[in-house]
Amino acid sequence: TPNAAEAEDKGAEIERRLYHGDRWALNVNLGFLDTEYTSIGAAADAVRPGDPFAQAPESTVSVGVQYEHTFGSGPTLVPRFDYTWTDDYTLATDYRNQSFQEAYGLLNARVTFAPADERWRLAVFGTNLTDEYYMNSGFYSESNQLNFVTLGGPREVGASLTFSFE
Repeated sequence: TPNAAEAEDKGAEIERRLYHGDRWALNVNLGFLDTEYTSIGAAADAVRPGDPFAQAPESTVSVGVQYEHTFGSGPTLVPRFDYTWTDDYTLATDYRNQSFQEAYGLLNARVTFAPADERWRLAVFGTNLTDEYYMNSGFYSESNQLNFVTLGGPREVGASLTFSFE
């Protein structure tokens, strides 16, 4: 495996959780990343100076919001929505065989119900609700002349039931 002699990366991440009263919660996360190979060395046939790192998007944004409602007799209902956006990125460092993932967003949701004694919880949830097609990782095989990729999960829905024995 060829290695680059030198590389540079700079980034920042900002994360904040805000509350409005006892019921509302908002999570916000912003990520910024700048990567590049600066000196190539033994990787001269696969990597060029200025190329970005594989699987390193320049920007990511995540927002989550939830509301907790307590009914008069004590049970709670908590709906939550999360959205994550990821900037485009390359899947492989080798410029001859790069595959690119375009920017995409994922929407997830969950609604949880718990009775007043909280001895159990019932949740209904959905992930990738917009059914985004995206690649997590990948590489090109010269000997097979094929791109191999790992796909992100499709839309999924489900339910969970949790018991507490305390």
